[in-house]
Amino acid sequence: MQVKQLTKKATENGKLANLLTGIGLSDVEAQVYLAALSAGPATVLQLSRSTDVKRTTLYSVIESLKQKGLLKTEIKGLKRRFVAAHPENLALVLEKRARDFNAFVPLLSQLYNDKANEASITYHEGLEAIKTVYEKLLKGVGRADPYLAISTEAFFEPDRPYFEKFIERRGRAYRGVRLILLDEPGAREQKKFERNFNQQIRFLPPGTKMDINIVITKDTLVLHQLRPPIHALVIKTPTIIESHRALFETLWERLG
Repeated sequence: MQVKQLTKKATENGKLANLLTGIGLSDVEAQVYLAALSAGPATVLQLSRSTDVKRTTLYSVIESLKQKGLLKTEIKGLKRRFVAAHPENLALVLEKRARDFNAFVPLLSQLYNDKANEASITYHEGLEAIKTVYEKLLKGVGRADPYLAISTEAFFEPDRPYFEKFIERRGRAYRGVRLILLDEPGAREQKKFERNFNQQIRFLPPGTKMDINIVITKDTLVLHQLRPPIHALVIKTPTIIESHRALFETLWERLG
């Protein structure tokens, strides 16, 4: 029975130690703090015996815990003992960790942005992944940013309610949307409401066939295959984007 109790206590202490290291204490700091909590006022020798931490090492650990507000000194007569602070003080450790992290967020964000601005090609498959691609096209844009597309009525087919709503939201995000569409009944109907969605539409010659949606924005080129299995390539290579923008402008002028 006693063995089981000791095993249970060791397991509980192990879990508590993992919890403490999880919020920023070192393994040794966690051991010493837990020992001080259990022992009450204790000398360095007592803490050393209960943790198997050498006294020479223990002094620096005690100092570290004191700086964290987790240990304090109690002097009675000529004896100096160390007392664990109330566990509520662990919140101070978490607050400091949060402050330290927040101080580095701008630097981490800069690293992320630098990486995000590098040339890249990503592959997205399935309807939900495709929707994520279009959602990103609506974020972080200026009203004057370009939104150019070459497309077909099949663009709406996978989820018409979503893509019709996307057209409305796109009209609020971009002031000057220009579309080159297949000459289809749905596209002709869409042209009647150009002003409602801040867009201009021109048509490809009759008989033209295509089953992709091409989108060109300031920093993104999307090649979205509309025929199942639907998927998209998202290209963020400046030279490729600029080349497609130039081709779009040439086609736009000829269709005018």
